[in-house]
Amino acid sequence: MSANTTLTEWCIGNERRRLYVWGRTESERRSLRRRAQSGELARVGHGCYVRGEMWDRLSAAERYRWLVRTLSVRHPDWMFGGITAAVMYGITDSARHLGALHLAVNQERCGKDRGDVRYCLLPDDECGRSATVGGVRVTPLGRTVFDCLRRLDFPDGIVMVESVLRQGIMTRDEMRSHCLTLPGRHRLRALLAVEQAPGDTRDDDEAYGYGVMVERGLVTPRHARTP
Repeated sequence: MSANTTLTEWCIGNERRRLYVWGRTESERRSLRRRAQSGELARVGHGCYVRGEMWDRLSAAERYRWLVRTLSVRHPDWMFGGITAAVMYGITDSARHLGALHLAVNQERCGKDRGDVRYCLLPDDECGRSATVGGVRVTPLGRTVFDCLRRLDFPDGIVMVESVLRQGIMTRDEMRSHCLTLPGRHRLRALLAVEQAPGDTRDDDEAYGYGVMVERGLVTPRHARTP
């Protein structure tokens, strides 16, 4: 069996698992680079590749999820947090937030952000708590939502709260409780989004538009319709 045939079969096998391929040896890395240069493979980043035809079929959010899932296989000790965890939970698909990977770490492992890698600092006693979503180790849902809401601007915070409510993943009361009790700065920013999300938008675009209008003072916040 030729090396090209073997590599193609590896690509297809990984695609069934919703994974990219990466070079495990220098020979494989050279082969992947050559096939990317020829246009047969798309270079994703972080040394990952995928067949061009598969790349074209994936949405921006799915491309991101495949990368996170692949890196999770390559680095099983990693835990993802923030927006990356939110994308895995399916509570955001916004292309505005797919340009970085968010790793959840404690103070000892926290370093300066580098490239597209961002560090989400966790208290030491939370580092052992995680959930597995889509085969990826991520921060628990409550921590994920709180960390996102305290960092996002107001319209994007509204989008996330509305998405969580629309999908029935968590109640407003549960989100409020996490925002009040989990350690972290910018608590009021997170709580503002939780309290002012109307709970009745049909999709993310409507939720974002509502958030922008409230932020600019063009409309007053509607009475929250969900607990």
